[in-house]
Amino acid sequence: MEWVNGTTLENYLNNNPNPNFLFSVLRKIVKALAYMHSIGVTHADISTTNILVYNILENKYHIKFVDFGISRNNDPKEQIPCKGRRGWIAP
Repeated sequence: MEWVNGTTLENYLNNNPNPNFLFSVLRKIVKALAYMHSIGVTHADISTTNILVYNILENKYHIKFVDFGISRNNDPKEQIPCKGRRGWIAP
């Protein structure tokens, strides 16, 4: 397991409420999710506490998804039961 010296997105946004950063990080999140889905991986528990922000230097930073406990590799023929956390799960 990899050690990431960072903070959760939730903590970072609570301490640094910057709309420009928020839009920037949302772009990175969407790109990362699109890639994961393109290779057949569904995280199934995305929240601001399961995204780490690290190596924060001016306008440069990285994000990393964590807690893949209920993630799965998708088989298009398989029905996926509804999983996730209230308030975050898709309707």
